[in-house]
Amino acid sequence: MACLVIRNVGRVPAELKSMTFNDCFIQQLTPEKAEILKNKNKMNVTIFPNRYWVLSLDKNVFDVIKFENTKLEVTYTYSKIGKRKEYSDYTEIDFKEYKSFLVYLSEIDEFKNMAEKKLNDITTLCDNINKQMKA
Repeated sequence: MACLVIRNVGRVPAELKSMTFNDCFIQQLTPEKAEILKNKNKMNVTIFPNRYWVLSLDKNVFDVIKFENTKLEVTYTYSKIGKRKEYSDYTEIDFKEYKSFLVYLSEIDEFKNMAEKKLNDITTLCDNINKQMKA
């Protein structure tokens, strides 16, 4: 799935204020998704440090690579929470450049790894409780 990920690499929460996209790219998406992306010029999305916000393009990357225009241009503004000063950034993502080195990261695999870690934590906790009860 082709997605746009906005990640807060700072130390304080940030508020995503707006996003604009190049029309020639978003017109190749479904009409519903294109309309959603056109309406991102006024937002209020909080992203905490080391967290991210993911916007799905509702298309498979291998379909996007076949688009006539594979370059997604994104301009976004953000600020620190409660502050008036806004910062603006611009990025271009050319999906053609990704076609030779795409790596598939399964959300199922990530969930499985997290569940296994939690199971280990619970097992350790149970072992510690059993030791306390026997003492």
